Amino acid sequence: MPAIPSEASAASWCAAIPRRENEAFERVTVPGDWHTAYRVEPGVIAIVEAKQFQEAISYLIIGTKRALLFDSGIGLMPLKPVVDALANEVSPDAFCGAPPADADTARFRARPRTVSRRIAPSDSIDLASLAPSLRRLLPAHNTVSADPARLIAVAKAATVLRNGGGTRTAQGDDQARVTIGDVTFMVRRE
Repeated sequence: MPAIPSEASAASWCAAIPRRENEAFERVTVPGDWHTAYRVEPGVIAIVEAKQFQEAISYLIIGTKRALLFDSGIGLMPLKPVVDALANEVSPDAFCGAPPADADTARFRARPRTVSRRIAPSDSIDLASLAPSLRRLLPAHNTVSADPARLIAVAKAATVLRNGGGTRTAQGDDQARVTIGDVTFMVRRE
C-alpha cells in the first residue's frame, strides 16, 4: 500500500485532479460525488476514486450476456449504486427507439451477478507477450489509459526488483519506494 502523502505533497497531488490524461475520455454521469467515470472503449468504463491518494480505478466491462467488474476500489463508498447505474439495461436511453411492446420494463430486474472465479495471488497471467497486439492498457491507479508498451518496461523493472535492484527510499515504518528507470514500486521494507 502506498504511503499516506504528507500535507504538502497532498496539496500538489490534489491540484492534479482531475488528471489531464483522464479528461481526454468521455465522462459518464454516475450517482454521488465520490466516483468519477470515463468511457475508455465501447463497453469499458473506468470508475475512478480520485479524491483518495491511491486514486484507485475499477473497470466495468459490459459484455452481451454478463458484465465484469475488475477491481472493486478501496471500499470507502459503495460501488454498487455506480455499477447499477452504468449497467442499467432498461433505462430510456438504453434502447434505440422504444423497448419491445410486451416488455415489462417497470418490473424487469437484471439477475444478480455472482463471482464465478476469483484470481488467486499465485495465479499468473502472461501480459508482457500481449503488448505488441494491444491498443490500450488500463492501469489500476492514477490514469485510466496508458501505452501498452509500458507492460514491457514494467516487466523488465520487476525482474530488476526481484534481483534486488533499484533505488530504495523509506516510506513510513514498513514501506519503501523502489524506483527503476521511470517505474516505481511500493514494497514492504526488509
